[in-house]
Amino acid sequence: MNNTSKRFKADHMERYRFASKIAQGKSILDLACGAGYATPLFIGVGISSYDGVDINETQLASASDTYALSDRINYHVGDICTFDSDKTFDIITCYGIIEHVENYESAIKNFYSLLNPGGALLISSPNRQVTSPYCSSIDDKPADKLHAQEFTPTELLSILNCSGFSVSKEKVFG
Repeated sequence: MNNTSKRFKADHMERYRFASKIAQGKSILDLACGAGYATPLFIGVGISSYDGVDINETQLASASDTYALSDRINYHVGDICTFDSDKTFDIITCYGIIEHVENYESAIKNFYSLLNPGGALLISSPNRQVTSPYCSSIDDKPADKLHAQEFTPTELLSILNCSGFSVSKEKVFG
């Protein structure tokens, strides 16, 4: 694993540690869960259930083989824009993926439909003002060619609030 990959994983684990502080007894939906490496952390704090969703079947197979050691743990192949479940969740995590999704508004509306009333969406995305400072709007192509767009904190807050979430600047970290 190169230094960039190590840093990426370490940053993600810090976000998951943050989420784990409020996760005890809660149902978790981890969108774009990848290889599921956050699963043990959530199980360790006593969650009621963990559902991981990713579009990559190979990573999910690895996650299932490694971590699906309980009926409280489930993995699903799915797209964050269209994933549907017969249940809703107390906490949804979506770390470092929304900037890759062209139809991000559809994804965020889907998050809202999957969240229990009073639940928490924990989402992270690069701050365009830092990562692509030459971009003046959400429509400008970011420096990272894999990103469809990048947001400023104000833009992401506005999109979340327009999708039904109730978010204030005091709830923005980083």
